[in-house]
Amino acid sequence: MGAIRVVSGTGTGPTTTAAYDAALLSAGVGNYNLVSVSSVVPPGATVEVDGTAPDLGAAGDRLTVVQARAVGDRVAAALSWARGDDGRGLFYEGTVQGPGPEVDDEELRERALREAERGLTAGFDRRDWTPAGRSSVAVAESVPASDTDAGGQADAGADTETDTGTDVDADTGADTDVDADADAGERDRHAAAVVLAVYGDGTALV
Repeated sequence: MGAIRVVSGTGTGPTTTAAYDAALLSAGVGNYNLVSVSSVVPPGATVEVDGTAPDLGAAGDRLTVVQARAVGDRVAAALSWARGDDGRGLFYEGTVQGPGPEVDDEELRERALREAERGLTAGFDRRDWTPAGRSSVAVAESVPASDTDAGGQADAGADTETDTGTDVDADTGADTDVDADADAGERDRHAAAVVLAVYGDGTALV
């Protein structure tokens, strides 16, 4: 039986899908087709924490994964796992999305970990398995503050320019407003965090 590699990544982007793609690339699995499975660790497999995935195959290959995924303004994702004496085990995911700015990244990670741990405990109890030990990985990401309030800053700049009362300044204000709107569409307004357990290497789809 081969290795299960636990990898993680974060990213931001102008859309939720772009942010998720950035997080997958950060984890080293962005160029594969991911196939999600539930949570069970086979008895003969080893579990390794790699951070970033090594080369697991050609672009477009299929990777089998258990995935914790969160997308939003401020997010965290966690994966916890445990195994019994006979080698059987479980992965459980935890995610947090959208708490206010008063919650820092460390607390975001802790909340995601607590969710994953609660699920893991329930999963073992439900199967009447006894875990011999537990491990976990958690990551967090937030949209930069300058991106989340960019629209407000652009509006303020436009008002200031117009209030000068001169034709030149008024024109400049209008141009600034248009430029700000164009730039806002390209800014990273979404964040993503992922933790994945990757089962083995990639396999060709076609």
